[in-house]
Amino acid sequence: MTDLGRTLVIIVAGVALAAASFSAWAQPQPAVIKPLRVEFLNLGMDKNEVLAGLTANYTLSKEDLPVPDEETWRVEDKAPNADSMWYEIHFSKNKLASINTHLQPLLYGDAVRLAKELFSQLSWIAEPPQNPDKISSMINQKWAVVTVGLQQINLAGEDMQQIFLNIKDSAFVIEVNTKTNGSAFVHLRRVKSTPEEPSKK
Repeated sequence: MTDLGRTLVIIVAGVALAAASFSAWAQPQPAVIKPLRVEFLNLGMDKNEVLAGLTANYTLSKEDLPVPDEETWRVEDKAPNADSMWYEIHFSKNKLASINTHLQPLLYGDAVRLAKELFSQLSWIAEPPQNPDKISSMINQKWAVVTVGLQQINLAGEDMQQIFLNIKDSAFVIEVNTKTNGSAFVHLRRVKSTPEEPSKK
């Protein structure tokens, strides 16, 4: 083969290699999926981005909803323990609309009594939404606007945190007392009095 022939072969081979490299570069590259944690999610994020990102750290399971354009997913750590939180994330029209964090472990006894008493008190003033959708009607949803007052009192050997939920002419009070020796208890009470106007700043 002449020098000219060898040169032509080299040139053709170089062009073919360059064309192959360009073709490979021009092919659409798969999107890099960024691992996500629930605590860093933002409302309004795209559903596909959220679900793909969560699969690295969590087990996902879809919950059945009889409503179009609405999806709820249960999200759990892949290696949970007794104190692990789990989550429910809800999408509306393919956008992240809400995040529910479920605290563990489950509570029983006095905690159940507290929750039921609070539900009973708030039911007196709660009302159905003016324009209920299918889900709110199905679950008998009601809403109430409640004024909340907070107090923290530090006494000798004791720290007291009080939450006042003002309900018409009375208040449902949740009081947490913590002693310096580490012991703590929760006290419930109802106070009937003339409601105070919240200060305007």
